[in-house]
Amino acid sequence: MTAFGHGMAFVGRQHRLEVGEETLNVDLLLFSYTQLRFVVVELKMGCFSPSYLGQLGTYVAVVDDRLRDHA
Repeated sequence: MTAFGHGMAFVGRQHRLEVGEETLNVDLLLFSYTQLRFVVVELKMGCFSPSYLGQLGTYVAVVDDRLRDHA
């Protein structure tokens, strides 16, 4: 599948991450098998809000902690 480009694999849409008692949902989770890295995509509409960076940073940290060693 090349919809996301060469070397990219689709992992999931609304990928669930359990953090304590909270459930986080990553809009799109991709994997670059040429770079062996996950790509977290968070989709938003409207004007930018600084809180979006905190949310994305949290998702990246959790994916890095939970999924990186399983790639």
